[in-house]
This record gives sequence, structure tokens and C-alpha cells, in this order.
Amino acid sequence: MLTATAAYYSQRYQVIKQASIIEIAQSGLNQLTYSEREFANSQEQLFSVVDLLGDGQLTADFALDPSEHNKNQLESMFVSVLKSQKCYNHIRFVDNQGIEKLRVDYYPHTHSAQSTEDRHDHSQSGFFRYAQTLAADDIGIWSSQHALGPDVDLTLPSIQVIRPVSVLDKRYGYIMVSVEPWNLANRLNYVLNNELRPQLVSEQGIYLAASGRDYRDAPGQGSLRGESLAQRFPLSWNEIKQIQNGYTQEKGHLLIFTTFDLSADQKLHLVITLSPEQLEQRLQRDVDDLVKQGIFVFLLLLVFILPTLSMALHYHRRNIESKLARAALEGMSAVMISDTSHQVIKVNQEFENITGLSSERVVGRNGLKTLLSQQGIEYIMHVLELVEQAQFWQGEVEFVTPEQRHLTTIMRIQAISEAGRISYYITSLVDISEHKALENKLRELSEKDSLTHLWNRRKFEQELQAQTQLVARYPDSHDACLVLIDIDFFKRINDEQGHDAGDRVIAQVADLLVSQLRTTDFISRIGGEEFAVIMPHTAIDEAQAVVERLRHAVDLDQSLTVTISAGITDLNQDSTRSYKCADIALYESKTLGRNRVSLCYSCDDIA
Repeated sequence: MLTATAAYYSQRYQVIKQASIIEIAQSGLNQLTYSEREFANSQEQLFSVVDLLGDGQLTADFALDPSEHNKNQLESMFVSVLKSQKCYNHIRFVDNQGIEKLRVDYYPHTHSAQSTEDRHDHSQSGFFRYAQTLAADDIGIWSSQHALGPDVDLTLPSIQVIRPVSVLDKRYGYIMVSVEPWNLANRLNYVLNNELRPQLVSEQGIYLAASGRDYRDAPGQGSLRGESLAQRFPLSWNEIKQIQNGYTQEKGHLLIFTTFDLSADQKLHLVITLSPEQLEQRLQRDVDDLVKQGIFVFLLLLVFILPTLSMALHYHRRNIESKLARAALEGMSAVMISDTSHQVIKVNQEFENITGLSSERVVGRNGLKTLLSQQGIEYIMHVLELVEQAQFWQGEVEFVTPEQRHLTTIMRIQAISEAGRISYYITSLVDISEHKALENKLRELSEKDSLTHLWNRRKFEQELQAQTQLVARYPDSHDACLVLIDIDFFKRINDEQGHDAGDRVIAQVADLLVSQLRTTDFISRIGGEEFAVIMPHTAIDEAQAVVERLRHAVDLDQSLTVTISAGITDLNQDSTRSYKCADIALYESKTLGRNRVSLCYSCDDIA
């Protein structure tokens, strides 16, 4: 028995040596799969921010009227975005001639952002010519090479994310957000093992970033300045350029890699490089574990023969558990490890910090129910089904911590398999509350009028389209009306009292209209002194009664010296015709002396 056991462990040693490289490579490929997904998520968040900026009311106001007030408003928004995201170089508004009208730069060392008066002309640049080819709602990405400086013989790619700015189908310019690839790479901080932290490599084989470092690192502090993977490992570099992902060995190093598209004509590579010393250390750890296990088994064999296999397997299982827990909790954000029944085994300190749930409170309980209980049992069952099918799930989860703090996270559940069977689940949480708050703020700004805080014309057109679609789908049961309201003789106020007084009147009228309308009514400011109201589930005679109440309220308000006129129509399946009918009714109120309400039915002849 002792001889057989010795032979077994001798053979195991040879197998471990042969399998070590494959095991490390597979771990690295798993890490790269996750890192690539993280990079894609960062890009998606960037596109979301750029879309909301390009579609925002503050941007539209500046495009229509680049006054000092509107410039300051938009500049403040740019500063807020840069400080919140911390990974963009600058945000610019560029007009149709390619001239920068507003530019705000971010300074990472001081975590500050401020505008610059140094305006550039981009009319001859490639990315501006590309911007001109974009459709109104497109988001384009342009990557180009730029030099690091006059004393550095090295060029790196930069990324411009571009969104046209259009108001009422007329283009006024472009929102352009600049971000360097290493800033995105620095977000790839989710690693199971620090040795497997990926490096970002350009299409030319230049290291862009690794382990949170970039080309700006000072010499002697782990800088990548001037280093080229293509020069260090020419054979491996040829293979990396030809194969989507895999691993290769050169000069005793192990290189694990994957390639993805940054844009239609630009590729980037994620590469993990392990030195011969690191490979030897990894092998030695496995050999040491094997030696300890062998000594333990031999000692047991001297005393007990029959329980030997059981004890060895138990020790092996516990050893795997220890290594897995140690690896999973090393260098990550918030992590929870659970068994095959999703009962929590261990959480790290960051998990407790983010969720407010102590280790004592969650260990031994069902992890899915603990984190997803606020989503409901159906949601939990849906997630459980997806995890069992794909051994992976990712989703955006909102919940309230015990301290009543609202938290928005990206939650990921990854199954860990041993010998073809699931052994554990690793659940990670990435707090995106700050980004979500910014996104919601930008979305609100893109849909709200800055003066009255009512919905703007863009949001009104979306709601009008949605209501006419409901009328088309349920012609016998869905009634709705459209009302256009205009402040009478408003031009006199602007001419005689100034625009500030005019703005105050508009804001007062808006507040009064909101106070008199029903909670189900949708009101928006669609022009200077013009408002629109959509009244769902309302017949035209009911709408007339409500609008007459509005007219009387404005007429009788002692703080106002204005009246309003209104036009009403019942919505049909054609939003354009409905708007025209309401406009005709409003025009009739104006021609009949103002301070009145008129009707135009959708079935009337308006030709």
C-alpha cells in the first residue's frame, strides 16, 4: 500500500507540472472574458452619458442661444459629468463649422474640471468629417493616434465619442467626449488574482495600461513608457494578431490574450503576461500542497488503512475551498461565496461596507433571497433559472440597505466548476449608484424645461406619439384630448418690461396651470409662451370644462396681468393632424379676441 501510494504521488507530481500551464492559462482566459465584459460595460455607460448630453435641454438651449447664461448652465453640467465619471479627458460642444464653442477639461491629479478659452478649429480633422456623416440620433466613435509629447517617440490611440445636437430636425453642432483607453482600462479592477491583472495593448503592440498604471507613470515606478509587447515577444505578437484569443509561451513567459473591436477599424488587445518566476511560484504552491497532502496521507496510512482515502479526499476538498476563497476575495470589490444551494459561505469586508449586511447576518442564509428579496419571489426564481442554465447571470439590482441608503449595483453570479460539476458560486456587486444618479439627472434635464420644470417639446412629442398609438390600438375605449395654450400679448411684456419679467410670467403661469390640472394630465412647455396639455381618458366636453377652469384661474389671479387662449381637439390616430387641429382651434381663439377656449374636432374639414 505504501509503495502504491508513493507511486501515485510521484505520478501526480508529473501531472501537476504538465497541467499547471494549462490551468493558469484557463484561469487567465476566464479573467479576460470578465475584463472584456467590464470594458464593454464602461463603453456602454459612456455612450449613455453622451446620448443624454446630446439630447439634453441645456444643450439645446445653448445651441439655439449661445448666451453667457446658457453657456454657464451647460458648462456646469459638463463639469458635473467630468467630476462624477473621472475617466473622461474633456467634453466639447463643436458647431457645424468645426469650431469649439465650449470645452471643459478634467484634471485627474486634482480631481477638478474647468472650461478653457483655448478654442480649436477641427474643420479639417478626420473625426469632424466623420461626425458630419452621422444621422441625427447616431452616436459615433472615432479613434486616432496622437503623440505623447515632443520628447517621447510614441503614439497612442485616443477615443472621441460624438453625438449630433439637433433641435426640431435642424443640426446645430456636436457633443464630443474624449477618453483615453487607459482611463477605461483602469476600470478593469476586478481580478481573482493580482498576477492575472490584464494589460491593455494597442493595435501597434504598445502597452497602454497595466495594473492601474499608464504611460504617465514616472520612470522607476513601474512605468510602461516606451515598452512594446511587439518588440519584447515578436513571435507571440504575430500569434496575438492572428487569433481572437488563446495563450502562447515565449522566452519562458506565458502570454494569455484576447482581442476585441474598439471601433469598426480599431482593435485593442487584453494581455496577461506571467514571468518564469511567477510560473515557478504557481507550480511550487501546487507542489507544496501535494507534498503536504502526501505527508498527511502517509502518516495516516501508518495508523489507519481503511479511512485513508476518505481523509485524503476531505483534506483535498478543504484545500480547494481554502484556495478558492482566498483567490476570490483577493483584490475585488464586494464578493459573496455561496455553495451549490446558494447558502452563503463567506463574504468579504467590502461586501459588508457596500450592503450594510454583516457577515453574521448573511452567512448560512440563501444569498439570492438576501440580495434580491426586495425584487420579489418571481424575480428571484427567474434569476435562479438563468444561473442554472448558463452558470452565469448579470443584472442591474436596486435595493435599500439596513441604513435606508438606496443602492444601485451591477450584480454578477458566476458558477465555479470542478471536474464538470458546480462546486461554488461567486457573487460580486459593483456599486453604480453615482453613475445611475448622474444618468437620471441627465435624462431629466433632457426631458425637462429649465425655466418652468415642465416637460419639454421633445418629451411632449414622445407622449403625443404614444397616446395616438393607444387611440389607434383601442379606438373604441381610449379617448384623449390635446390642448394648446398660449399667453396673450406676451410680446408686449418682453418689449416693455424685459425678458426677465417675461420669464417670471411664464414660470407663474406654468405653476398655476399645474396646480389646476389633474394628476393624470400631461403638461409641457413647447415654445416661448406656448404650453401643451395631453388629457388621457378624457372626452372633448370634459376637456373643455377643465381648460375653462384654467382660463378663469389665470384671468382672476391678482399676481398676473395676462390672460391665456386655448385650442382643444380630440386625438385620433394621426399625431400630426391632431396637432394641426388643436393649433387651428388656438388660432380661432386668438382671432376672436383672445382669453377664450375654442374647439376643433378631429373629424372637421381642416383643408
